[in-house]
Amino acid sequence: MGRRRGRVERGLSELLARGLTATCVFALTDVMAIGACAALRDHGAGDAQARSVSGCASTSA
Repeated sequence: MGRRRGRVERGLSELLARGLTATCVFALTDVMAIGACAALRDHGAGDAQARSVSGCASTSA
């Protein structure tokens, strides 16, 4: 049984398949950033020298 892919991973995979050439992904949560890393890895674009992924955790004031 394959792993379940989230919306961020599916969406970024689609953009990569269309030829996205961005060098940075900014995600609203750490979980979204992990999905972005998975999509980059699956598309052979996970080279840490070429891509940056950042997640931002929400905090309460």
